[in-house]
Amino acid sequence: MPQLDYLTYTSQIFWFLIFFCLLYLRVVVTFLPKIAQIQKIRYKTKKADAQHIILLNEKAQATTVQFEKLLRKNFRVTHDEILQQKVIYDKETDSILTKIQKNQLKTSNQDYITTIINLNLSKFIITKAIQT
Repeated sequence: MPQLDYLTYTSQIFWFLIFFCLLYLRVVVTFLPKIAQIQKIRYKTKKADAQHIILLNEKAQATTVQFEKLLRKNFRVTHDEILQQKVIYDKETDSILTKIQKNQLKTSNQDYITTIINLNLSKFIITKAIQT
């Protein structure tokens, strides 16, 4: 086999070293700078994205604080408005109930007086009928 022939070892080693050096130079000159450039770009992008995320988080926190303040303010305003409407509703309800009670009492009193008059009239008629 020609690969194992000890007379060709030196030429094989020579050509191996030549191709290995050419391949090594090709990798060092061409591929490594491109890989280094890509890594730099990725690092810068990652750093910019991290800063952007920090800014967005700060904006989100500020917005959340504003939202909570606004929510508390609106809750207070709504609560006060509901209490005012309840007071108005209670007054109107009391007024309506008072009117209804007055009307019912008036009607009841009129019915009572009419019934008493009718009873007294009946009693008077019966008494007159018995006397005559």
